[in-house]
Amino acid sequence: MVNISSKYFDLNKIMDSGQCFRIIPSEDGRILIVSEDHFVRVAEKEDGSWDFDCTQEEFDSYWHGYLDLDNSYEKWFDSIDPQDDYLVGAAKAGMGLRVVNQDPWETLLSFIISQRRSVSSITTCVWRVCRKYGHLVDDDTGEVYLFPKPEDLAVLSKQDLADCGMGYRDEYILDASRKVASGELDLAALASASDQELLDALMSIKGVGIKVANCTALYGYHRLGLFPIDVWIKRVLDAHYPEGFPMDRYPGYSGFLQLLMFYEARH
Repeated sequence: MVNISSKYFDLNKIMDSGQCFRIIPSEDGRILIVSEDHFVRVAEKEDGSWDFDCTQEEFDSYWHGYLDLDNSYEKWFDSIDPQDDYLVGAAKAGMGLRVVNQDPWETLLSFIISQRRSVSSITTCVWRVCRKYGHLVDDDTGEVYLFPKPEDLAVLSKQDLADCGMGYRDEYILDASRKVASGELDLAALASASDQELLDALMSIKGVGIKVANCTALYGYHRLGLFPIDVWIKRVLDAHYPEGFPMDRYPGYSGFLQLLMFYEARH
């Protein structure tokens, strides 16, 4: 068992932040996190700390990095302009949020699925695809379905995905799966690309526009300087930042502040 206790870590808020869709409540009252071929169940304690049901070795080798525990979120919160009333309020509401380090493939497919959907609907669709086409792992705490590999989905038909409720997104998912499975799009190699090169490569996939590309880059490649704009953020910018958000004031982590703003706007 590994315990985390910090006001800069709140798994409930991370789960409900719209950045990842493989963190969900378990039937036993704990929270299940699944990423790549790893999974862990986490319990919130009365004192606000969190117990991870794994060894210290497993936590240090995977979950520490996944949860971005090496970054100083305290420093980022402290840097917020005290005259920016909206951002100060968003920071208060989003205290405990972190940008988790997700697998690029899982992130890409999740945000393709996300188009014109609510967070709860995205989560449902992602888990439906995992349950139908992902590898089943059964341990002493229950069944867990891993995220399907590109090659698992590349061989499917549009009808196969239509049965998962993907709608018009089915052809986008197939295009992404086939390009990644064939090596035409090397997601691992893109880790060393510039932000613009990364965005351009992602937008070569059918149906991937700048918003999905930005979200994939931010949450799948940890490009924290990017600032995705969706309908929620556009409303915030129109209402509170008509001259644009001052990203130059927050170099290299404006994407985290965008997450705070998105969380505040939804709540």
